[in-house]
Amino acid sequence: MKNNNYSSRNTRTYCFLGLTILGASLFLAFCKKGSAENGLTPNVLTFSVPVDTTIYLTGIYAGGPNSSSPGNPDRGFRAEIMINAKTLKGVFDGADYSNNYGDIILKHLSSETPLHNLSDSITLIQQYIYLSDEALTSLSTQTLTNIQYILNELKRVKVKAVLRFAYDDGVKYDAFSGLPYNSATIQTHLNQLAPIISQNLGCIAVLQVGFVGNWGEWGGNFNFTDSNPLETALILKEVLKALPADRVANVRYTWLKNNAKTVRSPVNRITDAEYKRLGYHNDFFTGGLMDLGADYVPGSATYNQCVSETKFQKAWMDGEMPYYTEGTDKYAFGPIIINPWTVVKIFSECRYTSFSISHHNMEYGDSKNTNVLYWRNNTFTLRDFINNNRGNAPVDSAYFRTATGNYVSRTFFDYFKDHFGYRLMLKNFSYSRPLSTSSSFNIQFDITNLGFSNPINPRPVYVALINNATNAVTTYPLNVDAQSWDVATSNPFYRVASTISLSSPLTAGSYSIGLWLPEKSSDLKMDADYAIRLSNSQVAYWRDAANQYLVNVVGSINVN
Repeated sequence: MKNNNYSSRNTRTYCFLGLTILGASLFLAFCKKGSAENGLTPNVLTFSVPVDTTIYLTGIYAGGPNSSSPGNPDRGFRAEIMINAKTLKGVFDGADYSNNYGDIILKHLSSETPLHNLSDSITLIQQYIYLSDEALTSLSTQTLTNIQYILNELKRVKVKAVLRFAYDDGVKYDAFSGLPYNSATIQTHLNQLAPIISQNLGCIAVLQVGFVGNWGEWGGNFNFTDSNPLETALILKEVLKALPADRVANVRYTWLKNNAKTVRSPVNRITDAEYKRLGYHNDFFTGGLMDLGADYVPGSATYNQCVSETKFQKAWMDGEMPYYTEGTDKYAFGPIIINPWTVVKIFSECRYTSFSISHHNMEYGDSKNTNVLYWRNNTFTLRDFINNNRGNAPVDSAYFRTATGNYVSRTFFDYFKDHFGYRLMLKNFSYSRPLSTSSSFNIQFDITNLGFSNPINPRPVYVALINNATNAVTTYPLNVDAQSWDVATSNPFYRVASTISLSSPLTAGSYSIGLWLPEKSSDLKMDADYAIRLSNSQVAYWRDAANQYLVNVVGSINVN
């Protein structure tokens, strides 16, 4: 068996006898918050099903097992890249992207790091696809084929897309003097794009509303579609229609959603359900240092709406700073460093899932003091975090310790990288042993989320048994979706318990037991690189030879 290094490191096992059988019911319970150094209490277990083994787990220690970023999907820092759908050329540099586009993406990602490697475990890229050449016609077969090629290449290199379609590039086609598209144009194109989106849903982390204005940012356009509530509502509805009901999109401004709810016709206005499926992308993140009306400035109405909605609607929040530019332009954001504790507060309160690493970073190599480089070069301790954490951001004290108990500092960059989106950590895992090859067994575990946000996309959860002799994997679905696991500042932990019946007899022998959290979409479900890795030092990330399963192994079990 590969990677079987969970053994008994930092675990304690207890036997629980004489427990009453409660039946084959599935149970998910919210437990009250306690007090401990990391804001979470080492809970006293109560059991909903009989178990006889309990393993207690800790978070990831600095420098210990799993301490390099797990590189989980659907979250984290992202880069960006822009391509013309018809020509497969770079929108601004004219580079040819028609061959091995995925390799170009990986090279682009590495260019954003000082060491020019992928050690930052970036699994996201904002993929702009420009439809400029066919903005006033139907999309050609060649264009649709090219879009499928782009998504295939993303899958090949295991990178997911924050996907945005646009027409106006702000240079050749300016939003105010260029292409006279409208909601009908966008509807036609989305009807053509919907099958491609459906077939490739797994590699689309989130679909941005886009389409309107320069770079798809809704900053005005030729037909003033952005200021027309009816046009806005029709476009928002059409974008959401291209996605399953359990997937979300994000939009540039709060007022776009608000306006779309003011349309007189009930048929055309967005519904409450559609409203809740729309998060935001803040494309001018300056921490309130430059209030140009689009910055989600802390304390403003837009900021407060964002905080409220991302908390209760599980909406995807994405952001990017301006590029590093010097001069008198009102958008120039040169040597301006945002107080990093303000950034912690904003990322936590607005529940950021993704953020650009392409902006205010390596535009001039490392010769300028950009915000991203500042985050890389400045550290803080657990005490600093407690004293300055005005956003009540979640954290595990193990994150600031080594396995031997010594305290260490962390960079702001690493903290952001490791806490965007979700950060799922087991507190304990209990199970019973099957008495025979065809009997049932019980599991119960407590899990907490120490990220800024929820897993936004649906994420099924399975118990997995791995035959240690053959490496054969048997999985058992739990009636729970990790999407529902809120951040620890709201819910300290969730308890899942189940009696699992063996639908087919197991071969007698030794098995490893753990959790499998794969991609829900069928196109990527059986790809280990898209499964969630838990943030525990004692968990082993086990893969099968075919790279279909990534199981978070926590213990062993014998079947007689």
